[in-house]
Amino acid sequence: MTHPRLVPILLLLPLSFTSLACPTRTIAFDGGTDAPSETDGNAETTGAAGEIGGLGGVGGGLGGAPSDLAGASGQSIGGSSGVHGGAGGTTICTNTTTDALNCGSCGHSCLGGQCSAGACEPLLLGTVPNTTEYAHETVVSGGKVYVFTGVGQNQASSVWQTDSSTPETPTEISTNGTVSCVMNGQLFWMTDNQGSNGIASCTLSNCAATTTPIVTLMSGQFFGMPPGCDEASNEIVWTSSPDNAEFRISRASPDGSNARTITSFDLVDNSWHLVGNGSFPGKTDRIFYRHFDFTSGTDWLYYISTNVVNATGVQIAEVQNLALGPGIASPLELANDAVFLADEFNAATSAYSILSIPLPNGILSGTPPAFANGYIYEGVLDQTTFYGVIEGNSAIPDAVIKCPLANCSAPTIIAPGQRGANFADDDTAIYWTTFGQASNVAIWKAAK
Repeated sequence: MTHPRLVPILLLLPLSFTSLACPTRTIAFDGGTDAPSETDGNAETTGAAGEIGGLGGVGGGLGGAPSDLAGASGQSIGGSSGVHGGAGGTTICTNTTTDALNCGSCGHSCLGGQCSAGACEPLLLGTVPNTTEYAHETVVSGGKVYVFTGVGQNQASSVWQTDSSTPETPTEISTNGTVSCVMNGQLFWMTDNQGSNGIASCTLSNCAATTTPIVTLMSGQFFGMPPGCDEASNEIVWTSSPDNAEFRISRASPDGSNARTITSFDLVDNSWHLVGNGSFPGKTDRIFYRHFDFTSGTDWLYYISTNVVNATGVQIAEVQNLALGPGIASPLELANDAVFLADEFNAATSAYSILSIPLPNGILSGTPPAFANGYIYEGVLDQTTFYGVIEGNSAIPDAVIKCPLANCSAPTIIAPGQRGANFADDDTAIYWTTFGQASNVAIWKAAK
């Protein structure tokens, strides 16, 4: 911008233009020849005026009106008035009841779903064509949603890929093992080659041509739990054991290099168990396990870090009748950086409740606070909210819901009547699967 200079008294007027949605802004007195306007038009605002023209000019042009299109700068031509400033950007927020771009509040987009009564409705992203496979896990990464499926209910050998924003028919990626995780465009799975267990990987864009073995376990070793993908450190992490009692935690780069042992821990006898059958209940930086006393019905709950060399177990709770493992229809434990949710069974009332155990230090004196009555059927946590399905609680509807992590006494319904499973999330949305027509696996998305 040029500096102001003396002009005839006729032009010494404070040129300022007030937008429909912004405070007044004063524009410099003299733009000189062909000077640009002070600012482009922005979303929901009137574009700013063009600067004053040369000494013989009349003045800068007016700012443009709000519009759905981004505006360009206005400019002044010496000796004449400038053209209008650019138009504003996004449509003004006036309807939060049915506007899918401003649903419930201004700026809250339904990300492709419809808005009804101020709430975003789920979007069906696609339906897996195969009607014989079960869904086991959902992963969202790099703008894609991946659903792991298998013919049986215990192992997934195929991956179905679909876009995370645009509905389409999912495409299949087959493997020769049990699918484990996805990270940065790479797929990982467990292999068994004549009794020698290992990890293989491929590039998702061309899996058949890029399949490569990257890890081979020592003879007599098997996986204690499916390997996980730690995107924060760009590493894979796994446990191995010769006897289901002594476990070693290892890490490696995605190509198998820098493989190393982090730490180890022992499950002394059959009163010690990995929680959730050894799956990661949240982030891959912790493995949870328990010690159950059959006489008193007491559980001691622990975790061990997967990224601290020579780490030891940390006790986080002592609970009566902790309902972890395969004791109920679909047991699930969830964790984030701040909390671990676990089911407790009250033998006196034959009812379940969900305990909220604070991390990283737990609560060793007394029973942890309850998150909700019932038990977690399926779900996922981010750092503030639970999303999923809770059963065994007459006050919580049979639906996909969300609750603040403080408690779930007043859940918000996301998908009425849906018994969602295999939840995943990213920064803006949650994803899950249900059975569609002819038992196909349907893939859903909803804005957070």
